[in-house]
Amino acid sequence: MIQDYVDDPESISKLYKALIAYLVLEGIYFTGEFAYFHSLVRTNRMIGSIIMINLIKEDETQYSVLYGTILQIIMFEFPELNTKENMDFAVEYIKRSVEKEKEKEKEWAN
Repeated sequence: MIQDYVDDPESISKLYKALIAYLVLEGIYFTGEFAYFHSLVRTNRMIGSIIMINLIKEDETQYSVLYGTILQIIMFEFPELNTKENMDFAVEYIKRSVEKEKEKEKEWAN
């Protein structure tokens, strides 16, 4: 989806979908992985690493805030994006991504 927007940067609809994809990538696939490091610290392992992990996590959170704000701005500037179809797309994309992540976590646990 992000590549679709890169290929056609004039399409505001593709920008919308690219931002949704980026927020899912950042929020589910990247930021969510920090939980593992926090669990290590709770068991007194890799104590020194948590400072760096927290700095990285804080930095990544800023990206999510930035892109979330950009998404809000384009939704305001282009009200034609405020459709049931786009809302359904976002919800289904997030649900599918969460399910894929849960499947991946189950595979890793085995």
